Amino acid sequence: MMRMFRVGAAVLALAASGYLFAENSPDPNPAAADPETAAEAPAPPSRPRTWLAPEGSLVVNLPSDQSLARGLLQFLVTHRFRAPVRGSDSHSLYSLDSGAEFGFGLAYAPIERGEVALYRSGLQDDWELSAKYAFLPPGHCFGAAVRIGGDERRAPLRVLDSGTLVHDGKTKTSFFAQTVLTLHLLNNRVELSAVPTYSSRTTAERRAFNVPVHAAIALGRSWNLQGEYQAQRKSVPDSIGIWTIALEKVLFRHRFALVVSNTTVTTVDQYLSGDFAASPKRFGRAFDNGFRNDDWHIGFNLIRQFKP
Repeated sequence: MMRMFRVGAAVLALAASGYLFAENSPDPNPAAADPETAAEAPAPPSRPRTWLAPEGSLVVNLPSDQSLARGLLQFLVTHRFRAPVRGSDSHSLYSLDSGAEFGFGLAYAPIERGEVALYRSGLQDDWELSAKYAFLPPGHCFGAAVRIGGDERRAPLRVLDSGTLVHDGKTKTSFFAQTVLTLHLLNNRVELSAVPTYSSRTTAERRAFNVPVHAAIALGRSWNLQGEYQAQRKSVPDSIGIWTIALEKVLFRHRFALVVSNTTVTTVDQYLSGDFAASPKRFGRAFDNGFRNDDWHIGFNLIRQFKP
């Protein structure tokens, strides 16, 4: 009996000491303990959510100042219908039944803000190897990147004065260098860029230089409107100014762009001189086929990113 009394006294003493300790210990969050004080305490300032840039590492055909995140692998598919929309009808599904120029490529980012890429266009069996480095991370007002690489056309074509396309002998290789100078505005919702580009050999000339430009606008958190333009090369007979417009939908590690352009070429050595239209323009003079510089083609870009 005496033992039970001692055990009970010990339990009561331990409980009392714990209660006194809890009463005397300071409150780690006095504002939360006092509702009036909590209501008067100022809320922490909210930081505005920065928008993602309205373009990825690639805009449509031109590079951007962005790069893949380190360790990401990117798969690219480009598709351009050969026939222009003008002159087509519902029987050809407005050019969608025509053949297409197809391309695919892979890009990988082994380091922060740096990537390497390999792309192949079915047009003239053109392979393009490149490396790009972005000097600033995303989120800055100004951006800059440099891209260098080479093209190898394994089935090169040459345009005769009559407009006929003939094979141009051996494989044509070239070196190119591009600088991307970018301005990001309106909390990253608008992007404006110039891309000075040099190529040692294009489909029409040697040592070619041009300055394509591109712009992108975020229509929403996952919708972007993009545009590219490259001026006509006055030194290249029958060249045209190249324009491209795309409406892009972005999901997690996915990008899909519906493309409208007056050209179907996608590699540096084929678009830099603007001579994509040389053959139909020369045919037009001979056969009056009604070719116009603003004939436009439908296509798309599909991008998928993976984490190996």
